[in-house]
This record gives sequence, structure tokens and C-alpha cells, in this order.
Amino acid sequence: MFSASAVTVLVAGFLVSSIFEENSISFEAILGIAYPVLDTVSITPIIIGLVLFLKGQVSFLWSCLFIGMLCFVIADYGFLFLSLDEEYYSGHVIDIPYLWAYLFFLFGSNNYAKIFKIRSKDNRFNNQEKLR
Repeated sequence: MFSASAVTVLVAGFLVSSIFEENSISFEAILGIAYPVLDTVSITPIIIGLVLFLKGQVSFLWSCLFIGMLCFVIADYGFLFLSLDEEYYSGHVIDIPYLWAYLFFLFGSNNYAKIFKIRSKDNRFNNQEKLR
């Protein structure tokens, strides 16, 4: 947990310092950096969740959610740097991690929905005629 928090602090420090070195402190710069800095706060639970997944303690749904959230963070950082350099345009390559994040969310949700279709003897809702 300490290493995940240290990574978060390092990334936030690098992000803020690199943005304000290149640009003057303006309302646009502060507004542009607000979202990625808040994304940086979410890196700690993402790292912890992925470590737990690699240890086998988290289900596939949660791992897909954490990987999708990591894709969002990466895409937000890329969008920030490209928009500050005025190189971003609609349909840029940096939009691909956003699409990957949605795919990971769908894969995790689909896998979780399949759990409800599994029939077993222990499932008390298995016999639908007795419930009527």
C-alpha cells in the first residue's frame, strides 16, 4: 500500500511540475490539470486492486474494472499533454485507451452476468416451479 501511495505522489508531482514549467499559471492550465490530478488519486486503489488480482484474491470483474480505470487515467494524461501543446484533434490515437476501457468494462460485466446463469444443486432458486 505504501508503494502505491508513493507512486501516486510521484506521478502527481511530475504532472504538476511538468505542466507549470511549460505553461504559465493560468485558469486554463489549472482547469486542464484538475481532472488528471484527480485521476492520480485513483491510481492508488487501481494499483492495489491489480496486485490483489495477480495474487488471485480479486474476481475477474474487479480486475477488468481496474484495468479499464487505468486505461482512463492513461488516456486523460495523454489528452492533457496533447491539448496543452494544441496537438489534440478529434479522432486522435490517444482516444483508443478510452475505447479499451469501455471494452474491459463490458468484458467484466459479461463475465459477471454469466455467473447468474450457472445452475447448481446448492442454488435455492434453481427449481423455478417450486417458487410459484
